[in-house]
Amino acid sequence: GHLARWLTYSLSFPRNVAHVYISIYTPEDYLRMIDTKLDEELAEYHKDQNIEELADLLEVIRAATVARGYTLEDLERVRAEKAAKRGGFEKRILLKEVYED
Repeated sequence: GHLARWLTYSLSFPRNVAHVYISIYTPEDYLRMIDTKLDEELAEYHKDQNIEELADLLEVIRAATVARGYTLEDLERVRAEKAAKRGGFEKRILLKEVYED
């Protein structure tokens, strides 16, 4: 089995499917499956590079955030703090080398 969106098991099966069996993950297993799902969705984005895969990644990141006990507001606050301190990636800067004295 694999982690599925909650509507998937009730809406996306053909009419000739008589039964669908599901179970609910324990909190520990759910965290492991969220991490696995994040890897899967990232691989799909690398392959297809479309907005649908970006949306899937965002959905899994949101689920991972909540599963680890944070709020989406916490995530956005930390993202904004890091951007304010270090900037973002939109300037396409390539750091080639760093020399230490």
